[in-house]
Order: sequence, then structure tokens, then C-alpha cells
Amino acid sequence: MLERCYCQKSLAHNSTYHTKRVHPSWLKFSTFAKWYYIQARIVASCRYDIADLELDSDLCRTGDDNEWAYSPNTVVFMPKSFNSILANVDGRSNKQSGLPVGITAQGKGYRFKVTDFATGKCTHSPLYNDLNAAYIARCEHTAERIKHQIELHSTLLNAQGSTRYHVTKLTKVKNIMLSNNLASMIREAA
Repeated sequence: MLERCYCQKSLAHNSTYHTKRVHPSWLKFSTFAKWYYIQARIVASCRYDIADLELDSDLCRTGDDNEWAYSPNTVVFMPKSFNSILANVDGRSNKQSGLPVGITAQGKGYRFKVTDFATGKCTHSPLYNDLNAAYIARCEHTAERIKHQIELHSTLLNAQGSTRYHVTKLTKVKNIMLSNNLASMIREAA
């Protein structure tokens, strides 16, 4: 968390953290550790091991630019599979191809890669003749995957007090298509 937000080397590789900050109380390790061990007991009560989860700073945020990215009210522990899906909810274009992230050109058509993060198995969508159709299908698929993950891990999210996440906003295809990134989707939902 500290490395992501404040280490120049880390920031050079991942520009999305340039605006993220850690709440001042968490800069004192003992304060963060106390919160962490409480969370560990909570997630254990849901039959999860906190060591197998990732600290997410996007799902619970309102999108307010003055809000701390990492604080007791803005983070949640979640499985890597879910966090990976959220990290790829993005409407930006791939710098090399100019296509939307996740869409690739193949012959005279377009498709997207679908990764089952639980198994690591990759498959491809059908081939679409139209780029827009491929992008809409990818957004629909992403919305369904987010819905599935929220349902699958609802006990874990709710136990952590994560009832404030913006499920409706995150699972509407139109919102995924129009968003530049997850943070803007959340900001618009608030």
C-alpha cells in the first residue's frame, strides 16, 4: 500500500497510483496493524484466509478526489480473481494497437480474451466483424463477471461493512462502456 502510493519506482510503472494517498493514521504501522488483525478475524469468520486476499482501494470509494484512497472506510479485502476483474474495467485504449483494452484484431474481425481467474484458463470470444459489437460484448461479459463475483463473495464483502459498494453502477454495461476507468464509474455513482 505504501509502496504503491509513495515509491517513485512503483509509481513509474503504474501511474494510476499517482493520485492515491494513505490516510495519515495508517502511516503509523501499529494503527494499521490493529485494523488489519480485526479484519483478519472478520474474514476468517467468513471462511477466508486474509493472506489469500488482496486489499482493494476502488470498490468502496465514492470517487471524491479529497477522499483517502487507503483508509478504514475505503478499502476491502477481496479475492485476487475479483480484484483482477475490477482492475480491467477500463474504457481506455491500448497504446500499441489503438483498440479498446481487451479487444484484439484478428484477420478482418475483433475478439476479446476471457480469462477464468480461478483456473487461469484463457478462452476467446467469438469473432465479431464490427469493433463496436466486440466492445459491447466485452462490456456485457465484464458486467456479468462482476455480478457473479459480488454474489460469490457477498458474505465476505458485507462482513467487512462493504455494503456501500456501487453494485448497480459497476454491473451496468452502459456504464462500463462509457467509463474511462473504474474510479470515474464510482465517482458518477456517488
